[in-house]
Amino acid sequence: MKTLDFDDVTDTVEVYVHKTEAWTDLHAREDVPKIDVLDSIAQLATEHENETDMTKRNLDRAGQIYRGFRRLGGKLSRSGTSLLFINQVRDKVGVYFGSPETTPGGKGPEFFATMRLRVSQGTLKKGKKVRVFGAGGRQVGMHVVVRVEKNRLMPSEGITTELLYLFDTGFHPTHGVLRLLCEFGIIDERTKGSEDGKEIFVHKGVVIGDEEAFIDENPELVRSVWSKFRPENE
Repeated sequence: MKTLDFDDVTDTVEVYVHKTEAWTDLHAREDVPKIDVLDSIAQLATEHENETDMTKRNLDRAGQIYRGFRRLGGKLSRSGTSLLFINQVRDKVGVYFGSPETTPGGKGPEFFATMRLRVSQGTLKKGKKVRVFGAGGRQVGMHVVVRVEKNRLMPSEGITTELLYLFDTGFHPTHGVLRLLCEFGIIDERTKGSEDGKEIFVHKGVVIGDEEAFIDENPELVRSVWSKFRPENE
C-alpha cells in the first residue's frame, strides 16, 4: 500500500482533514478494507486557536471539527474507508444540575458518528468493586465496560458488555465471547469457589479451564450466536 510523507505535524483540525483527504484519494481505487484512526479529538486545536491570544476564548472549535467531518464523509463513503475517532469524557466545572459530562469538540462528533461506543473501566456485576484483574500476585489487566450509545447500522442502542483488557497484549480474545454465550444461556457462570472473584464458566457441569481451547474445540457454539446477528451467506 502506498504511503504519503508529510513534513507538518498533525496538531490542528485543518491539517488532519487535509491529510485524511489526501490519504483517502490515494487509496480510493484499492478494493481492500481501509481504516483511518484519530487518537484523539482532544489533541486537535484549530488554526484560529493557534494564531490568537490564549486569553481570548474561542468558541468555533466544535464547529470546525464538525465541518471537517462533513467534508470527509462523502470521500470516506465512496472509497470504502472507515473512520475511527477516539474522544474523551470530561466534567464541566460548576454544574450542579443534570449531567456534568462533556466531550472535546462539543456535540459535533456525536452528530457525525454512525456508531458511538462508550468505553469505561468497571464491571457489570452489582456490588462488585474489583476493577483490576490480578494473577500471580501482580496486576495484569482490568475490567472494561463497553456500552453502545448510538448505532445507525442496527438497533443495538443500550447494549452493554464487559471485556477484559490485559496490559501486555490488549483485550482478552475469548473473555467477551464466553460472556456472550452466558447471556444466551449456552454456558453457565458462577463465582463461588473463585479466590479473586473472577468468573468461572461452566459448560454441561464441567468447568472451562482453558477458555481459548474451549472456543477452538466448540466452534459451533460461537456460530450459533453469530448467526443471530449475521446473514447465513456471510
